[in-house]
Amino acid sequence: FFKQKTAYEIKECDWSSDVCSSDLNLMGFTLHTLFALVYRNWSTMKDGLLAKGHAILFIAGAPLLMIGIVLSMNNVSGTPVALGSTLVFLGVFCFAINAWRSWAAR
Repeated sequence: FFKQKTAYEIKECDWSSDVCSSDLNLMGFTLHTLFALVYRNWSTMKDGLLAKGHAILFIAGAPLLMIGIVLSMNNVSGTPVALGSTLVFLGVFCFAINAWRSWAAR
C-alpha cells in the first residue's frame, strides 16, 4: 500500500508553530458549529444570562488561548494560555449548565 506523506515529511522547515492549527480548527470551527446546532435546535437555551456568558467567555478566551500557545512555544510568558484556557473553560461550563437546565426542563 502507498503511504501518504504529510506536509511535515515533504517540506523541511520549522513546524513548531503549526500546533495551533489543530487547536484553531477544534475551537474555531467544530465547537462553534456544535454550539450553533444546539442553540438552533433548543431555542429556549438562547435566552438568558448563561447563553450570553457562554458567548462572551468562549469568544474572548479562544484567541487568547491560541496567542498564548504560540507565545509559550517561543518561551514567552504563559499568562495568555492560562487566562485563555480559563475563559474557554468557563464558557463551555456555562454552555453545559445551560444545556443541562434546558434538558431537565423538558
